[in-house]
Amino acid sequence: MDKYIDAENDYLVINAKKKMIEKLLTKSTHTINEIADFASVSIDFVINIKQKLTENK
Repeated sequence: MDKYIDAENDYLVINAKKKMIEKLLTKSTHTINEIADFASVSIDFVINIKQKLTENK
């Protein structure tokens, strides 16, 4: 798949990871480190999404 898609920068891949991270943050007791590991993203990426979720409440 990497042959056809740049998974690091593809809009759909990033959007899917954001949605998965949002669900993990709101519906699980996993740590930020665990969520970053599950989604194969940086800890800062997860923290950024968590901050946006907190602002929207």
